Amino acid sequence: MRNVLLLRHGQAAGIHPAAALLPEGEAQVQQVAEHLGPWVSQGLQVVSSPYHRAQETARLIAARWRLTPLSSLPALMPDGDERAAREALEGLGIEAPLLVVSHRPLLPRLAQRLAGVLAPFPTAGGLVLELDDWAPQGARLTFWLDPTGVQR
Repeated sequence: MRNVLLLRHGQAAGIHPAAALLPEGEAQVQQVAEHLGPWVSQGLQVVSSPYHRAQETARLIAARWRLTPLSSLPALMPDGDERAAREALEGLGIEAPLLVVSHRPLLPRLAQRLAGVLAPFPTAGGLVLELDDWAPQGARLTFWLDPTGVQR
């Protein structure tokens, strides 16, 4: 069993692929990063969508904890197919905690398919799943995550 953290990027200057984080979005991400220590101590790995705002979010978090983000995954784009995203993430073969930085509407679909959870995914918000496997209903919700902290 491992933890998968599904996180939406920080507030950005638009929705096009090259949209950058706004200063408020950078601040949101830096606040979220402060709450990831328990997973960093277990070897947290970071993967993101290829969209600029998701990559910036991943880089800010990685820089805070001196981590190296993994390559981006095209399957994590906003309108990506939930099944393709699950297969791509499973294909990484990571047993350590995994932070997945992506977008709506993909993240809510992943959360619903993996754990039966309806989640809004505000900017720099997400959830932590305890994952048995990448199959439908193969996980359970353990925490909500946002810039203010981690909540049960």
